[in-house]
Amino acid sequence: MYFPSSNRIMARCQACNSVVTKTDVVCYGCGDPIPVSHRRPLQPKRISKVSNIAFFCSLGLTAFSFLSQRKLPLSVSIGLSGLLLTVRIIADRIANKNPEPN
Repeated sequence: MYFPSSNRIMARCQACNSVVTKTDVVCYGCGDPIPVSHRRPLQPKRISKVSNIAFFCSLGLTAFSFLSQRKLPLSVSIGLSGLLLTVRIIADRIANKNPEPN
């Protein structure tokens, strides 16, 4: 039987082999309790403050481009958008590498 790679990495019930999520307390299929090691609270993906600032700058650039009478040259607009995207990607990677202490 063929299982896609995403299906193989999912947690399984020890009794009936059905898929269980990280927040399940009991198996949906057979009702057996799930071991504590499989019950972890979901951690939302961290979004850095720099990423939020880059998003709002990009939003402002878009609004300026659509609403202003003065238009930016295409090369400047593409360059600024690319720079903001690069800053956002780098900020997200740094935020995921260095989790904030609780």
